[in-house]
Amino acid sequence: MTGGPRAAGRLTIARIWGIPISVRASWLLVFALVVGSLAAGYFPAQHPEWGAPTRWVLGALTSLAFFASVLVHELGHSRVALRNGIPSRGQRGPP
Repeated sequence: MTGGPRAAGRLTIARIWGIPISVRASWLLVFALVVGSLAAGYFPAQHPEWGAPTRWVLGALTSLAFFASVLVHELGHSRVALRNGIPSRGQRGPP
């Protein structure tokens, strides 16, 4: 990636093993939809005793945990590729 932290609508937030970790602006929309779905739909049905602040905070934490698990999964693919000498798109230098 040569365009600095922003390229092709992505914001690079970290670099792991030389692989840029980027998010697109649409990630915020998906994040908000997951949080809203949990906080306004699932949690009130399953835990009516929880107040709105609790539901929204837990919705945000659950959404973050979901996206973190996707990141860890994809990093697993990248680690195996690097171990087998297959370069990752956007990788710079040795891991």
